[in-house]
Amino acid sequence: MLGLITGLWVAVETLGLSLVSTIILFFTWNNLANIYFNFLPDIWKNLPFWHIFGLILIVKIIGSLIPKIINVSQSNKN
Repeated sequence: MLGLITGLWVAVETLGLSLVSTIILFFTWNNLANIYFNFLPDIWKNLPFWHIFGLILIVKIIGSLIPKIINVSQSNKN
């Protein structure tokens, strides 16, 4: 039961941090992209909120899986 509660807490925390990161990135990108990245196509300069949220969430999930996939251990035999 404790593992389920911990897993749910991690999921809620990940979603919450993704939501906060998305709000900051959404307003920053959509305001500054038109000024500094005017050479980009319009579709890249005006990204929808939920697209940014999905990208950040996918990056966080992949980032949490990579350390589990790549496991390096060192042993010192004296």
